[in-house]
Amino acid sequence: MLKKLSAVALTVLLGVSSISYPVYARETKAGALPEKGQFATADDLKAFNTDDSDGAVNPAKVYFGKDNQQWWIAGSQSADSMTLFAASPLATDVQFNPAYVEWGMQSYSVDWGCTYTGIGGLDGPEDVGLNHYGGSPLRNTTLKGLEDSYFSPAERSLMKESTIYTDDMTCQEQLENVGAGHAFVHDRYFTQDKLYLAYGKRYNGPDSGGDYITVGENSAEDLTGGLRIDLDYCKSVGAEFFLRAPNTVDTDPSSVLYMKDNGNGTWWTWTWENRAAFAVVPAFEFNLSSVLFASAAPAATSDGALTLADTADDGAFTLRYSADDLGYALYTDDESTINLRNVPEGTYLVAQNSEGAYAKRITNEEEVTAAEMQLDSFENCEVWLERTDEEERITYAAKAQYGVLIEVAMNKSVEITSGNGIQLIPSGTLIEPITLEGRDFEQLGYYIPKGYADQLNAMPAMKGLTATEEETDNGIVVTLLGTPTGNVKLDLPTGEPKGFQSPPNVTGGVGKIIYGTTTAMEYSMISTGGPYYSCKDGSTDAITYGTCHVRFKKTPTLNASGWTAVELIAPTYTISADESYLEFDTKNEGYSTDGLSKTVTITNTGNSAVTLQSPASQSYDVSLSNTELAPSETAVLTVTPKADLTNGAYKETIKVETGNRTSASIEVSFTVNGALSVSLTSSATEIIDGQSATLTAYAQGGSGEYTYVWYAGDVEDSTLQGSEVSVSPSVTTTYKVVITDTIEDKSAAATITVIPRNYDLDVPGDFTFDQKHVGYEDASANPFTIENIGNVDITNITAALTGANADAFTLDTAGMQDTLAPAGTTSFTVKPNAGLDGGTYTAQVQITGDTGVSKTFEISFTVEDHDYEEWKSDETGHWHECSICSEKTEVTAHTYSDWETVTAPDCENKGSEKRVCEACEFTETREAAPLGHDWEADYTVDKEATCTTEGSKSIHCSRCDAVKDSGVIPAAGHTAGDDWKNDENNHWKECTVCETKLEEAAHTFAWVTDKEATATEAGSKHEECTACGYEKAAVEIPATGGTTEPSEPSNPEEKPSEPSEPSNPEGKPTEPPKDSPQTGDNSNTLLWVLLTGVSAASLSGVLLLQKSRRRKAK
Repeated sequence: MLKKLSAVALTVLLGVSSISYPVYARETKAGALPEKGQFATADDLKAFNTDDSDGAVNPAKVYFGKDNQQWWIAGSQSADSMTLFAASPLATDVQFNPAYVEWGMQSYSVDWGCTYTGIGGLDGPEDVGLNHYGGSPLRNTTLKGLEDSYFSPAERSLMKESTIYTDDMTCQEQLENVGAGHAFVHDRYFTQDKLYLAYGKRYNGPDSGGDYITVGENSAEDLTGGLRIDLDYCKSVGAEFFLRAPNTVDTDPSSVLYMKDNGNGTWWTWTWENRAAFAVVPAFEFNLSSVLFASAAPAATSDGALTLADTADDGAFTLRYSADDLGYALYTDDESTINLRNVPEGTYLVAQNSEGAYAKRITNEEEVTAAEMQLDSFENCEVWLERTDEEERITYAAKAQYGVLIEVAMNKSVEITSGNGIQLIPSGTLIEPITLEGRDFEQLGYYIPKGYADQLNAMPAMKGLTATEEETDNGIVVTLLGTPTGNVKLDLPTGEPKGFQSPPNVTGGVGKIIYGTTTAMEYSMISTGGPYYSCKDGSTDAITYGTCHVRFKKTPTLNASGWTAVELIAPTYTISADESYLEFDTKNEGYSTDGLSKTVTITNTGNSAVTLQSPASQSYDVSLSNTELAPSETAVLTVTPKADLTNGAYKETIKVETGNRTSASIEVSFTVNGALSVSLTSSATEIIDGQSATLTAYAQGGSGEYTYVWYAGDVEDSTLQGSEVSVSPSVTTTYKVVITDTIEDKSAAATITVIPRNYDLDVPGDFTFDQKHVGYEDASANPFTIENIGNVDITNITAALTGANADAFTLDTAGMQDTLAPAGTTSFTVKPNAGLDGGTYTAQVQITGDTGVSKTFEISFTVEDHDYEEWKSDETGHWHECSICSEKTEVTAHTYSDWETVTAPDCENKGSEKRVCEACEFTETREAAPLGHDWEADYTVDKEATCTTEGSKSIHCSRCDAVKDSGVIPAAGHTAGDDWKNDENNHWKECTVCETKLEEAAHTFAWVTDKEATATEAGSKHEECTACGYEKAAVEIPATGGTTEPSEPSNPEEKPSEPSEPSNPEGKPTEPPKDSPQTGDNSNTLLWVLLTGVSAASLSGVLLLQKSRRRKAK
């Protein structure tokens, strides 16, 4: 309870301390430096985090993005950045993936930009679940869209891409049943985005890791290895939101994780379908390199106190970004004033301490006192200049500095050539050297006179600085250097005006030469506005010809003179060619360049020397005899068409140019026909003696005008004319044609082979007829084809049957032709006659024709006899049967053996018998009737009766195990033996049959004196059972003393003791203890009574004590 009260009290205290109140700068109150909750450097910002697991609670938020979006600082993973996690949704009611199918999968796309690590054995999957973050519309559409819509371009430039790893559910195989049939392989992939979702594990108890989430960069080996965000920060978002992790616990590829509100003040990670709609709460990596600091004070928009945000509760830091265009803000030594320099109008000066913050808009002030900002002083204050770009939502700042301000102002006669007239340096340090030189102002020159440095050193405003001067070609140069004793504001003394010079007297020349110049002069071409070029002594080569202007240059004490105009006569650089057109003879492809070259003479027709440049040409080789030409000199240009040019016209302009951009042009032309190609074809490369062939000559390319000369062998044949001729050689001959165009001639040849005449026939076919069985009715005819395989016609073709069995066949030549051309065919048929006996029949077919052609071939036909198998049989008899036609023979009735027993019958079951045919071994079977039971005359004892249990009996069958008329044999009862059995406690008799104890009873003892005691000698006695005679161990009878007569027992009434538990289980006699009472001895009774009383009293005391306690308890 105390713990709970303490916790409540602490909660109340913490709650009270975190209530947000406006904090204003108090009037004339210095205060202390602001705390980190009000003002934080970039390093301070990186120290904030959302990980409370170590017991250190150190949260903070910053504003970033539109609508003053707040972001939790999750922590930092690098030197120049921090990771931010949205403190409220950027979008609501968004689906992770609208496409939903239970146990649904989707095809993986490389366009998603996911890089797989191969940890799960995959370099890239084929199918992934609908809960795949990399392929989700939430990532590829919603988050990408938020980057553009929620952040300005300047803000987006501060958002770094993060490499984040995520798990997936890749489908390894699709089994027969959809759903649980999916087999999944979990792999890791990474994406690189600016905005991304947090990662988490499904909640499965306090130690499952599902009671926090992580952002920032992680690894494939440790997916939750980023920056931890505890659930209180998730709860503060105020809406359930998606995570990027799939639900891998239930292996459902359509389930994703989200942060769930359990309704009892607790949040944790849970799972839902990918089509569910939740909020979007992203994270990103923020670039701190340009952040100067962050303040609880908002960006200044007007003069006065600024309300500080409560960064520990519902407020956030406003970031200030570094800028170098806000001017200078400088503390004075007593910290009572801020000096301002070069501050743009509209910039705000802001001061913040532990009491609050105050802003003042700067117009043209050069200093602001602490009192103007309601402060005693600027001591213990953070002071800065700031300006906000409202469109970009960026507040730029420059912090006020401690140090010395150096301000040296130039004037119209003296300029600061080092460019550092304003410097802000730490106190006690040297300034950067400042150089001063004379200045040209509005066409008038000024110079620094000698002794100028002494003037400066005498000025109080120098405050520890020293001026030195040096004489240079440009005049006196003064340098300021030293360690200032305070702020320096120095107005420079004016310099001396320079004197004037008269314009120079110069003349021009041919070309670009300016005569009569000195190094004290400079010239400008075209106009006097520059650029300016220095002259040389004697003459100067101008950059071009035409009108130029020359003057005396300025000196350290003199202005430049006026201009003198000089006219430069332009040089001429013309050249000419004695031929303007060259035409070369037409050639066919493959031509030779020997003798093709032509020449042109080039003449320098200008007034200046020229340098010829080697001409360039694509289709011609061009060369010059010489390139340097004085006026009127010549050079020879040689032009030759290049070798291996292909069919076409080659017209070019060859341009000979000078180094002065003049030229002479020559038109050249050269035509190349296609290569002359010649071929010769024959209508037949082989002919039979007596036939003819047509030879055709083909020409292509060249000039197109062709003539033909024919040769048979090596001899010209003038009978053959034109491009196509007919020839009939009697022997193999090679023919050649020579084709000539107007440029060249080429030849081609063809050989015609002459083949002798050949008369030959061929008769392919099936010469063996299909086999038949005895008794067949008809046989099929086989067709035969006669083919002329010679190269000439064959006439008078006939066919005939010959041989011993010719009459077994029928020849049909009704449709057969008697004349065949080469490769021609005709046919006839041969058919076996019907009803032939078994055997094989052969005959010869002879084909004949004119010119001695004859072909003979043998035909064959087989008739099979019957093939009788082993005996076949049924119930009626047996027979032999042909395996081919199934004809039966020797059909006969069975001849059986005697019946024999197969299975013997018993009392209740039938038996079986068989007999076998002695010829075919056919077997006939029949049943044998059951025998019936053979009952015995007397009963058989099935179970013997015992003393206590009944027995049983029945009539048995002599042949089997059957029984009938079962009966009971009564129990016999026990039969007691004659002798007693005993032990130390009881005695009994045993059943002579089963040894069961009978008549068992306790012993009845009586004393038996074994030896009488005398006066001087003890006697002995023992107890003995009166029924069974069992004896206990003997005990001593004390000596009587003083008399030798035996005495009576001291207690005549003494009786044997009652039976007791044996003290000696072995039944052996033992000596009684000497200090224990003997049988019948009552000498210790009082002691027992006393002990009993004491025990009773003790028991009473205990009872009373218990009763007293019960009463107290009541």
